[in-house]
Amino acid sequence: MTTPDHLVPLGGSSWRLWRHVAVRSAGFPVDLVLALTDRRLAEFADGEDASTELSQAYRDAYADATDRVSRALTGIAADPSFREAIAWQSPHLLRTCVDKLTSPVAGAANSKWRQRLLTTASYVQRYAVKNDSIGFFGPIAWAAVTDEAPALTVHIGQDLLARRTVYFEWWAIDAVARAMSDDPAGLPGWRPRSAPQNQLCGRTLITPNGKHLTLTEEEAFLLRECDGRRPLETIQRELAPELDLSPAALSLAERGLLLHDLDVPVSATPEDALAALLALQPDHPHAQERRSALDELLELRSAVADAAGDADRVIDALDALGTAFERISGELPTRRPGQHYAGRTVVYEDTNRDVAIELGQPVNDFLAEPLELLLLAARWLTCRAAELFRARFGEIFDRLCARTGQDQVPLASLYAAATPDIFFSLREPPPIVDSLIREFSDKWSKVLAIDEVSTRHHVRAADIKAAVEAEFASSDVPWSSAVHHSPDLMLVADSPEAVNRGDFLAVLGELHVAANTVESRLFVAQAEDQAGLLRAAEHDHGDRRVVSVPSKESSQVNSRTYPAALLSGGFTYWTQHPDPSVTPGRIVPAGALRVVREGTRLVVRSDVDGRAFDLVEMFGEAMSGAVLNSFRMLPSAPHRPRVTIDRLVVSRESWTFDALDLTWAALEDAAARHHAAWSWRRTHRLPERGFYRVPVEDKPIYLDFGSPVLVDLFARALRRTVRANAGTTVTFSEMLPDLDGTWLRDSRGRRYTCEFRLVLVDPLGLPADSAT
Repeated sequence: MTTPDHLVPLGGSSWRLWRHVAVRSAGFPVDLVLALTDRRLAEFADGEDASTELSQAYRDAYADATDRVSRALTGIAADPSFREAIAWQSPHLLRTCVDKLTSPVAGAANSKWRQRLLTTASYVQRYAVKNDSIGFFGPIAWAAVTDEAPALTVHIGQDLLARRTVYFEWWAIDAVARAMSDDPAGLPGWRPRSAPQNQLCGRTLITPNGKHLTLTEEEAFLLRECDGRRPLETIQRELAPELDLSPAALSLAERGLLLHDLDVPVSATPEDALAALLALQPDHPHAQERRSALDELLELRSAVADAAGDADRVIDALDALGTAFERISGELPTRRPGQHYAGRTVVYEDTNRDVAIELGQPVNDFLAEPLELLLLAARWLTCRAAELFRARFGEIFDRLCARTGQDQVPLASLYAAATPDIFFSLREPPPIVDSLIREFSDKWSKVLAIDEVSTRHHVRAADIKAAVEAEFASSDVPWSSAVHHSPDLMLVADSPEAVNRGDFLAVLGELHVAANTVESRLFVAQAEDQAGLLRAAEHDHGDRRVVSVPSKESSQVNSRTYPAALLSGGFTYWTQHPDPSVTPGRIVPAGALRVVREGTRLVVRSDVDGRAFDLVEMFGEAMSGAVLNSFRMLPSAPHRPRVTIDRLVVSRESWTFDALDLTWAALEDAAARHHAAWSWRRTHRLPERGFYRVPVEDKPIYLDFGSPVLVDLFARALRRTVRANAGTTVTFSEMLPDLDGTWLRDSRGRRYTCEFRLVLVDPLGLPADSAT
């Protein structure tokens, strides 16, 4: 047997690694954050006695530092690239905040000006030290894993970006499609389709919750024949000239059983889907008007793309597009403010970094032994999760059967009852996963035997391999998506040459369990070989993968991350919604799916074709989401040392506090607050730079204690945490790589943060014809 082209062995192990590696990077140089820091203030703070009253000299130093940092931030706010980044991400902030920061009115004494200063600083830290993969301030690149040396090869282009692309948000085109949809009052061109979640059996329609609806002969005929492509008049003329179908069609439409809107699935190019639907209706009375409206939006999007490089032109072009969109769709051109990847405006920009990167065999060999141990633990996580979820699903199944007196349960009913157990968020895992994380961490604590007093804890992979195999023994890939695990890795090195000399560390950012994180549309759309990526996913999953298709209205659905882009027509899909967000293959209606107990297993039977599916596979996509971020090796503690396996840092040094104890954050005197924060840092021996996490924010935030503005932002986050009643745990972790440990540069020699997003493949889940 041969290894497929997209896979390469992970060292000498049986695990496999995708040759395709996504590279996330910041779009602004990492040293931009130095403008937020004042070294003289840091040196002065180090020499100040924390036990004495704050001296006037310190107050003067703080005032001078605040003035210097404020001037630096004002300069950044006027920088064309920074202004453009804000224009793309938060257009209103450019006019209401960033541009007003550069106006000559007031200073730090003006509260509004001070708020603008802090807001600008928050964007500066994000753009310079976070790999956020948004727009040109977070460009995407793709690296290739090779079988040769050297360890790292980097070819830097002349420009920061190789390509900039402006995409329509899916929801915006869908809104336009809804506005263009036919009135169900009987227009001749109406092309109806049956609601995909229901199962038709003769004249009985079965809904996802198992309800049986008796239909008329005409209604049943329509639901069988309406496919969304043929006009109602054609169906009647060619197939049922003796029947008057209009009353039945209207009745079905009123009950949501027959749909008539122009259905646009989530994709990178939803406008193409709408254009194809409009092309099916050349004789519609409003055909030319519809095409003209779509053409107008396409022209205005081109104007937005042409404006790239000029923040003011970008804003004007976005405004013009938004105005036209509102006129055509009847909806506002914004939504979901403040949410990550929410698709807030009508269009967005994604970019390719102008760089070519190859990871050679030495890096593979370097990572193989420690990564294999982590992957064994990840496999155990999925197996244990499946065990816990199976038990929980069994309890729910038995309860529902007892309630109804039946020996089977509609799949959608079981899914709804299990939602509290599998629903996840960035901030809080479901209860089952929370207990799983504690069990997982306890096992690693036994394996690693960490001395919490020390700052560094190092073990050799060879020395703990037997313990890892014993603690995390498992021999199954319980659902299809669990064949993949996706670690984010960073290299700590001064340059590619240092990596090739072996002068580097690797750092594990996160290990995403039971998921292929490069299948997000934001990565796939920027790949040169999108077809190759799809073939890779098809190979690894075979015909096993089952995808639960969410509603377009789901809060998780967006243009860039979910649903996945690497969905094959060969996978199985099911939905319980009338508006499935993607339709890459035939969708099995939830009304045709019922859960039965066969022996000790819960099995899902399909009344469409008689197939049987393991219940865990049917819920696999949701379970992957639930366990995605469950790889937490160490339990929370006041202090955790940096943990390294061989030369892979698997856990940065970290500290945990209760925000209620950080009373210095409530001090109103800014200078005293900064002095108290610095003293608190010294007491707990925290590094000057690092990242903190608070319950009121989804992502970690950069902090430099030598920065007056970043300390103020930290204090505000602490105060919000105390007020929110959403938990008060605050975690601070070291910055690794630090500013001088970044190897990616541009043609001008400026340094950037970046990370590799790998896809590791479990050999136990691969098709039988793959190498083992």
